[in-house]
Amino acid sequence: MNQEPTRNEAAETVPSDPVQVAIQAELRERFRVFLNDDTRYRKFIKVCNEPHAPHKGLSYWQQQEWAPFIKENPEYASLATPAIRNAFHVCHVHLTPLKQVQIPIQKEEGYSTNHSTAAKAIEENAPYSEHYSLSYRQLRTRTHITAIRCDECLKWKELHQR
Repeated sequence: MNQEPTRNEAAETVPSDPVQVAIQAELRERFRVFLNDDTRYRKFIKVCNEPHAPHKGLSYWQQQEWAPFIKENPEYASLATPAIRNAFHVCHVHLTPLKQVQIPIQKEEGYSTNHSTAAKAIEENAPYSEHYSLSYRQLRTRTHITAIRCDECLKWKELHQR
């Protein structure tokens, strides 16, 4: 995107190559079927999308899941870690594609962490829906921040925060 979004709108980036999207969806489905364990599958996805993940290889336990999969599916053996992470760039709760968006920063005087029941529900059901607040010192001249969003997380949060 060439222009920064206006103050209150979000701009998004999503993979647009339908062939690549289909290939990644097939890989995810084959891996899900191979694992035959929804909890392990979703954990694999969640760790792929952690903020520090792009700078590291697969974790030890992820390698333990991936190695037998590629023995059974050798066509995926040549995938590098970034390609694996890109293929699993979906919400671990809703299994829908994640989008990189520029969202407006809410200016606040101080920082507070909400550990309420509502915050825990959001963390469990809509982990890719949180807004970002920065103090004036952190903000400087920025009006937007890059974040990862899931459309289904945003819908859940909107529905349950009424």
